[in-house]
Amino acid sequence: MYVLREAALSACGISASDDVLIAFSGGADSVALLLEMKRLRDEHKVHAIAAAHLNHGIRGEEAERDAVFCRELCQSLSIPFYLETMDVPHMASVIRSSLEAAAREARYAFLNRTCDAIGFSCIATAHHQNDQVETVLMHLIRGCGTDGLCGMQPRNGRIIRPFLNVSKQEILAFLREQQQPYCIDSTNDDPAYLRNRVRLRLLPMLEEWNANVSDAISKTALSVSADVRYLNEQAETAFRTITDRTALADLPDPIRMRVLKRYLPYASFERSDLETLDALLRAQTGTCRDLKQGWCAWVGTNRLYVQRLSNERFEFPLPIGGSVRLPNGTIDAECVEASAFRNDPDAMYLDRTNIEGTLTVRSLQIGDRFTPLGMTGTKLVSDYFTDRKVPRFLRSAPIVWDEAGIVCIMGFTVDERVKVCEKSQQLIQIRYKEDETHVG
Repeated sequence: MYVLREAALSACGISASDDVLIAFSGGADSVALLLEMKRLRDEHKVHAIAAAHLNHGIRGEEAERDAVFCRELCQSLSIPFYLETMDVPHMASVIRSSLEAAAREARYAFLNRTCDAIGFSCIATAHHQNDQVETVLMHLIRGCGTDGLCGMQPRNGRIIRPFLNVSKQEILAFLREQQQPYCIDSTNDDPAYLRNRVRLRLLPMLEEWNANVSDAISKTALSVSADVRYLNEQAETAFRTITDRTALADLPDPIRMRVLKRYLPYASFERSDLETLDALLRAQTGTCRDLKQGWCAWVGTNRLYVQRLSNERFEFPLPIGGSVRLPNGTIDAECVEASAFRNDPDAMYLDRTNIEGTLTVRSLQIGDRFTPLGMTGTKLVSDYFTDRKVPRFLRSAPIVWDEAGIVCIMGFTVDERVKVCEKSQQLIQIRYKEDETHVG
């Protein structure tokens, strides 16, 4: 009797060349996964396997017993075993998180760290069909969109879930047939955890109305997943091809909101973040809204922008033929022939013969003046920005100087003194690449 099917391997995207790290708690589910992954290794359907066990520091002697069991079983099966102990209760108090959330964060951090250390390609967890049903119900209780109704996916990055379509009953029957013991976690019956309350209280109530409610929920998640995949594909295409914010605003709601998710540079976003971006699509040019973690969103004439705010002061030499790391990006300068001059929004071109001494790049300072391209007198940089109605969050653009004064403001203009003209032969090309700026 096997519980790990070929279709599951295909859904997880793993092959005979993969090295798989197994998240191994010692419970029934992970023991069954360990045995089945060993079979796949022996049948050359995966290249190598190893097991990783985290003692969360929650269950005292019981957890120590589980760790011993896991180590001994792996030794008997010739499976490399990795163990780590953490004080998750202390971690939860420090980060002000629930014990359940802190344990999950610690567990995945340990698994990813171990996977990196041993150079494996993916991490297998033993989440099964019943876990999927509980996850969907938990998402509904907390409130979710269609993505939440999908529950867990067979593969998410390098996390794979080969048992996602295997029931708990099948797993237990498999272990009985194999006469394989396993550990029992006493916290699985603790009603303090939402997942336990869903499994022990809510599901039995739902089964009074429909004895096959778990199958029904599982099939619903599978059906919704197909719809979500299609919507995500449409959103990805729109994100790559549509730059005009008016055109973005005209997209159907399910596509538009998925496109806007791709603008956000952080994962812990909320519906309100998306609604902020959505409102900006129709806002007056120059409108700005603050987001989380030091990011902001604003709109130009045709585009929506998301970028990090920076008030950090800096000043660095800018060598010709080299690059400099700035707080929000990288700037580089090189000599080019006049024939290389072109209308490039990402580059500034200066007449090299009019550059005096060495170049420096620094942040804007009070009193900075220059002669904007096409003018004869000097002007405060701050007044230049004001006249052009440049939003405050764009006024952190790097300013390049030579020993005579400002030569260019990156992304805006060059000083009249160093402009490129018909007589120019040798140019200095300066490029600035900003970090993680999301542009529509």
